[in-house]
Amino acid sequence: MVRMEGRRRGGCSGRRIVASKRGSGNGNGSGNGISSNTINSNTNSISVIKKLQTREICSKPHRAFASATSPHRFRTMRLTHYYDSHDPSKSRSSLLPFLLKRTKVVEIVAAKNLIFALYHSGLCAAFSRETDERICFLNVCPDEVIRSLFFNKNNDSLITVSVYASENFSSLKCRSTKIEYIRRGTPDAGFPLFQSESLKWPGFVEFDDVNGKVLTYSAQDSIYKVFDLKNYTMLYSIADKHVQEIKIRELEALFHNRRADKRIKLFEAAESASTITFSLITHTLVMGVFDVTLAILLICYYVPSNLKLTQPTRLISHGSEPVLMISSLSFQNFLIKRPNSLQNPGIMLLIFNRTSGHIPLKIISIEDGTVLKVFNHLLHRNKKVDFIEQFNEKLLVKQENENLQILDVRNAELMEVSRTEFMTPSAFIFLYENQLFLTFRNRTVSVWNFRGELVTSFEDHQLWHPDCNTNNIYITSDQDLIISYCKADSDDQWMEGNAGSIHVSNILTGKCVAKINTTISCARADECSRNGCSCRESLYPCLMRNSVTEALEDITALFYDEDRNEIYTGNRHGLLHVWSN
Repeated sequence: MVRMEGRRRGGCSGRRIVASKRGSGNGNGSGNGISSNTINSNTNSISVIKKLQTREICSKPHRAFASATSPHRFRTMRLTHYYDSHDPSKSRSSLLPFLLKRTKVVEIVAAKNLIFALYHSGLCAAFSRETDERICFLNVCPDEVIRSLFFNKNNDSLITVSVYASENFSSLKCRSTKIEYIRRGTPDAGFPLFQSESLKWPGFVEFDDVNGKVLTYSAQDSIYKVFDLKNYTMLYSIADKHVQEIKIRELEALFHNRRADKRIKLFEAAESASTITFSLITHTLVMGVFDVTLAILLICYYVPSNLKLTQPTRLISHGSEPVLMISSLSFQNFLIKRPNSLQNPGIMLLIFNRTSGHIPLKIISIEDGTVLKVFNHLLHRNKKVDFIEQFNEKLLVKQENENLQILDVRNAELMEVSRTEFMTPSAFIFLYENQLFLTFRNRTVSVWNFRGELVTSFEDHQLWHPDCNTNNIYITSDQDLIISYCKADSDDQWMEGNAGSIHVSNILTGKCVAKINTTISCARADECSRNGCSCRESLYPCLMRNSVTEALEDITALFYDEDRNEIYTGNRHGLLHVWSN
């Protein structure tokens, strides 16, 4: 089962690269191209002022504004550029021959106006969006086969994970290179990482973006080590031959009582009228108001139970939950901050070798390895374990032909979901912002909560690839949109042939916000031609139609650059395409 987790790619935090069992030279084992779909006409007619007002008064203004404007962000995208790393005039003859063979794009990463395309052969190329040219190859040595990429936002560097022909492609080697060095065309200015570790099969390295940690496993020593992603210093090690698997998660409220007094301090920022609404039950923020003048979002994580109010207050109702309205007559614009001691630490779930009737589990702090909880989970004898996943205080366990079990590790409360309702997925993505998780099965995507309830089923979102992985889908950092390469509509099959469609869907509603397909692209090119437009589409409508169709055929990797609002796709021919406004 493929494991995808975290909040980025968009939503994915962890990325694990496992050493190969056998040596292998392979790598990882312009028209309007978007149509609006299922968009309510009233939503389209909302004025800019109305959307701005919604942003200012909403409890999560940034997310609300992004959700309201998402159709507009994608509707005018079109095919604008393409890159090909296999330019004979620029190829490096020193590379091994198989690296220069044209193969499919398996991974795309973008950062700081650069695009990195990794090919199945192990070749990795860097392109500049500013100059629209290939800058360099990241393969520093002639026999280097790059297997995966990771952008470290802590120090603006790209980490490459490679194997080498001189070592029979059996041991993983990591290298960190500053983005600025790559921009200058000097990728060899980077430096190696984790040189003390022997990462041969089944060893691995896993990067956790959410907690800022790196987990390595040396199989020959049976030792796990945790490193700081900021400076790559080793924090601690776990030497236990009985550990079968380790999973990294973010801890939200596993061992903290939200209702307890957390010694919150109030900081007066400036004099500005504001209103904050707090829950009297959970002592958490119900509504925050965005101050337009200071451009400061008033945020509260906890409200102490013994907070003394010195200004006029009034009790109102927020649904079925009583809340307290704090007037700003004397409590001018303030921020409520959470002490450093309450910052959400990450956790690691240690899964030990199962016994006949149970499986031993241990939860430790990812910061220092402190043991937080040790317990056993009962299993059905002689039944294979399909998966064990940890999300905050919830443990998800599924055995073959058995119900899904959701265990609250704080109070041992157990609930079950029928195996007919929840069937074993091929992949997970946990959505920390929404306290939900995605499942992928048989080209379909579903959204679940931790009560075992199906929250969303996506419409018009049949994935193209049956083996879903983080390389051909993207979840935005707000975790409100999923961008995927999907099957084209049945009505468009006669025109699109083998071409698929890039769909942008709302995760919470399942509605398709926008899509890139050949049909709309062709209509746009024909319209430009009729209107006498001087753009490239009007001059070469047939050529553009063919280009868009070819770009949407057999997409093997997809990435969305949120900073530039551009979608990058790679296909089996090794071409990299840019869809932009």
